[in-house]
Amino acid sequence: MGSLQNATIRVSIYFNACITFPSKLFILTLYCYLFSLHNQRFEIIGLTGTFSRNEGCHVHISLADSKGNAIGGHLIDGTIFTTCELVLGTAKDVEFRRTMDTNTGYNELEVHQIIPKSKDSMLGKISTTLLTVSVIGFVASRVKSR
Repeated sequence: MGSLQNATIRVSIYFNACITFPSKLFILTLYCYLFSLHNQRFEIIGLTGTFSRNEGCHVHISLADSKGNAIGGHLIDGTIFTTCELVLGTAKDVEFRRTMDTNTGYNELEVHQIIPKSKDSMLGKISTTLLTVSVIGFVASRVKSR
């Protein structure tokens, strides 16, 4: 798939902490993010995610170092070292949206069907083309070339 250097990865961390006081037990649920910058070269061994017109992207990456150790998480930034081969697909008549989920506190992915005006709608063909061009442009601007 390619190689990457100077990668910034974000990992979401979730844990419970127990605090005891005389006769009371408190359980705290803690969420935090760990950002890590890796100033070395990696082989890209996996890359998956979603892109939307209005909501940006959510990309997970798996990387291997020269010793075969793997790291992974949310791709925040990175520089392509040699190449990065991406295969992008579009879903016809489907739109990805992110809406706030009050249970998790995050904007969660929702997939909605778009009902075209007609089967041969020019608007549908144009929007699919624009989505493909937007995704390619977003990826190109997001991951800096060498």
